[in-house]
Amino acid sequence: MMTAIADHAWFGIRREVTVITVLVGLTLGFDRPDWGVVSAFLMLQWGPDHVPGTVRGIHRMLGSVVGVLLFSILHYFGISGWTLLLALAACQFCAEIFVAKNYAICVIFSTPLAVIAYFLIWFVPDFPHGQTYWYLLFYCLFETMVTVSVGTSLGCL
Repeated sequence: MMTAIADHAWFGIRREVTVITVLVGLTLGFDRPDWGVVSAFLMLQWGPDHVPGTVRGIHRMLGSVVGVLLFSILHYFGISGWTLLLALAACQFCAEIFVAKNYAICVIFSTPLAVIAYFLIWFVPDFPHGQTYWYLLFYCLFETMVTVSVGTSLGCL
């Protein structure tokens, strides 16, 4: 059990790692540094033990890759309207069910939610048809990879 002083110090470390992750993302030109904040904070939420944070980072990366594949399948079939609503509801249900049991499986289903929300709500540059899809996939995977790497390396300190 951590003392109040150790707990306060650990809060400072989490804050610093999160800020550094955002700065790295902004320096690399990422347009969604909040994904980095979420990745870094989720990796460090279990305290100063390095192993659970690394496992959480691996879960986040693997879950994101499979989640992007799931989004690709949904995008391939051109879901819209009621099918989009059903897909979002199914992904949300599965993410909520697995969040306590297996974080990697939770991320598999929460990644399509985030990418669809990004695609439908957030500004996406005006690319020719098809290139927007690759833009989203690149940012989702590359940004997750960078932030997990930064969070893992800084979590080792």
